[in-house]
Amino acid sequence: HVGIGITDTDKRSLPMQAFIGGQMHSKLWPKGGAAEAVLDEFRISDLVRYAVPFSPPREEFVSDDNTRALWHFDHERHGIHGNDDGFVRSYLGCELQPQSDTAVLEILAGTAVERREVVLRPYAPDTLFETNRGEKRLHESNPFRAMPDPRFVAYRRRTVERTLTGEDDDFSLEVGGDLEPLMCGVSFARASGSAKTTLLPRWRANNNVVPFSFDTIGQTLATTATSDAQKAIEVMRYVNSSTSYYDAHYCETMPGGKHRPRISYTMLKHLNIYPYDQCGPLNYTLRKIYLAAGISSNNASGTHHQFQQAYFNGSLRLFDLSSRMYWLDRDNVTVLSLRGVGEDPQCKLRQPGNLNSFYPGRPSQATFGRAERPHNMDFPLRPGERASVGWVNEGGWFEKTGQREPIPIARIPPFYGNGAIVYQPVPEGDAAVLENAVIAGPTVRADDSSKPARLTYRASCPYILTGARVTGAYSAKRAGAITVSVSSDQGKRWTELWRSPAASGGLDLDLRDQVSAYYAYWLKVELSPGVEARLSDLTVRTVFLNSALSLPGKLRWGTNRIRFVAAKPSVPIRTTCSWIERQTTDLGISLNTVSYYNLDYARHRNLLVMAPGSEERLTVSLMGRKMTGRVALEVPANGLAVSPAERKIAVNGTAERANGEFRLALPGTPEGTILALDVVVREGEEERRVPVELLAVRAALVREAEQADEISGDASIVGIPDVSGGKAVSFGGTGDLAFDLTVPAAGPHALWVRARWELGSRSVLRFRLDDGKVREVKTHRMIGFRDWTGHRRAFTKGYVHYPEKAEHWAWYRIPDIELAAGKHRLLLTAGAGAHVDALLLLPQTPAVDRAAMNLFHNWNYAPQQSPL
Repeated sequence: HVGIGITDTDKRSLPMQAFIGGQMHSKLWPKGGAAEAVLDEFRISDLVRYAVPFSPPREEFVSDDNTRALWHFDHERHGIHGNDDGFVRSYLGCELQPQSDTAVLEILAGTAVERREVVLRPYAPDTLFETNRGEKRLHESNPFRAMPDPRFVAYRRRTVERTLTGEDDDFSLEVGGDLEPLMCGVSFARASGSAKTTLLPRWRANNNVVPFSFDTIGQTLATTATSDAQKAIEVMRYVNSSTSYYDAHYCETMPGGKHRPRISYTMLKHLNIYPYDQCGPLNYTLRKIYLAAGISSNNASGTHHQFQQAYFNGSLRLFDLSSRMYWLDRDNVTVLSLRGVGEDPQCKLRQPGNLNSFYPGRPSQATFGRAERPHNMDFPLRPGERASVGWVNEGGWFEKTGQREPIPIARIPPFYGNGAIVYQPVPEGDAAVLENAVIAGPTVRADDSSKPARLTYRASCPYILTGARVTGAYSAKRAGAITVSVSSDQGKRWTELWRSPAASGGLDLDLRDQVSAYYAYWLKVELSPGVEARLSDLTVRTVFLNSALSLPGKLRWGTNRIRFVAAKPSVPIRTTCSWIERQTTDLGISLNTVSYYNLDYARHRNLLVMAPGSEERLTVSLMGRKMTGRVALEVPANGLAVSPAERKIAVNGTAERANGEFRLALPGTPEGTILALDVVVREGEEERRVPVELLAVRAALVREAEQADEISGDASIVGIPDVSGGKAVSFGGTGDLAFDLTVPAAGPHALWVRARWELGSRSVLRFRLDDGKVREVKTHRMIGFRDWTGHRRAFTKGYVHYPEKAEHWAWYRIPDIELAAGKHRLLLTAGAGAHVDALLLLPQTPAVDRAAMNLFHNWNYAPQQSPL
């Protein structure tokens, strides 16, 4: 069977692979499709040799100029052809373990050498394979696991601050709790009024790898390895933890103006900024890191696949960052080589991943290599600026591709970090250029009011930008006296974004479309002459993307040794690091919210859904032990009204559950807005905070599964401590959940379902509205290649390697449910092995979809935890 390209629908002019004696579908190794025949001779010709039935001759075929490939199969797997080198490389399609093997033993007898053929065991013990296989040594197994009961886990935010001078800055830091800490961010501010620009030092905790340059990687990675073989495994383990396979079809524009329609081959950016890509760029990164660690490495290409080999123990060894794996040779100890894949396919097939992709396709044209200067991760901090990097994000991704076309938000990865640079004008330094402008306290005004005045802020960052916001207050004698413009090419061209619409008022500009996917931009504020124009409290907050996987300041439970690396500050720097400690406790706190752990098995959310202009009750329940506490809600200055301001709640015994109710009133907030508030429980001097996120939307349905109006069939309510409400509905066979709902406004809706399936069960849901048709959807893990518009899919986000199956709790989005306003009945059907936790039926609008994505598909979305 001839495969054209990688699939039968791939219309390339030449076949990339031919599988003789079986059936090949796409990139899957044939199973159960072998031909029931004995092949003696096989020839591929470029002309028709047999137009009528014939009897084949009983001698070998002879190669000629029209023979494209010919195999005799006489103790030889390779073929021949009539041109060029006359050689066709071929591979045995055998999945079986070899049953016998021999080797030549040479014995020195005096001056003579006696050669004997001895019988060997053809493969090593399975116990050795299990000990050394890649999944175990690389920690690549991600099974489903239960999480602690969130009611009895206290989250306490901690912060440490230091002033850095470059001398004796190292210190030790204790991190408490019963679970590993959740990192928030690190911030930097200048501690003196010097006009100098300084490079930022970076936090390094313990022996974390410092990924900011080729040299620091070599100096801090795998430093305790005693052999190249051990070092190769350590390098692979680190890069696995710092990158993931996720389509990175995003564009970027460099500070000098060079535009890349697709990010691709770059080591330092993949470690520090956008850690996601496909096989080629990922394995390029792996190869470069091997070189940084002192191990020779080369790129290797298969068929529609790229990987790389590291050289140690006298041979090249195959490592693939796309598969996040290496494979063992027949001895179950040595890492397999690419040659070994062809000579002994069983070694590859017994571990995850297909085989066809590792066989060479069409040879590429020979090219000269090229040297490219690595990206510079030096981070300057100028007067007037503060900066932060984060392990959490605020939903900021560089959503551009090609020639800066927007991407669907479904293609944004589920885990990344955001940092920020906050600029407020000061008289000194080179962050801004002042032309007839003076800074008087918080106010920008003209030095000579009869002439125009300008302030040009020149934003620059080693990380790629995702957005910016400009805020302030203005006044003048007339409207139109103040303008704000932006330039992405260092002032060659300007685009006016805003002109003051009145004599006085507030300024609030969103620059996401103008600055996203750049590394620098200029912002110009112009004050007209003769109108006493002033701009007060001008703040420019620029958001950038940083990888949350490789920041070297990540803390661990216990004692941490903190050092500062990358640069020595030229002025004193005040820096803070914030994290969250998780402590198990005997006091339980629960809310009447949708409560769930994210798919990263770390961060937990309490979600309250309210329609704009509505009132809702929030019930706080205390349990677990006898106590008397004061409970209050702390809300930001966003107009959310809370009544009462505080309640006293007493729990009289371990078996009692005491409740306190608060009334929330939400003003006419735009749909899709997310607000953050804290439930604060105080007991004497002790204080515990439970964060709540409020989604403003007119939802048609917000319900936990066990709250269904009717449960029938083989479905039952079960207690599961770590899900919403501590209960879910499990399916032993086919069962139904029925929900009565009221739709506030007609239009398309998306159904969000939190569910999981046991291994081996069919991850399918069926639903029906009223008496309509049944719609069946199958779960689908998006990895960046597709939008979430498929009618027969229920979409969640993940990576190629995680979650491997639908056995993990995840939120699935089912799109395009047309609803008329009024009452409806939703019937949800699942089969054996399914577990359903909660459901939300939300309007399918861009604003609500983005908010729901951040809450359900963005694992570390937590803007309230950002340092700046």
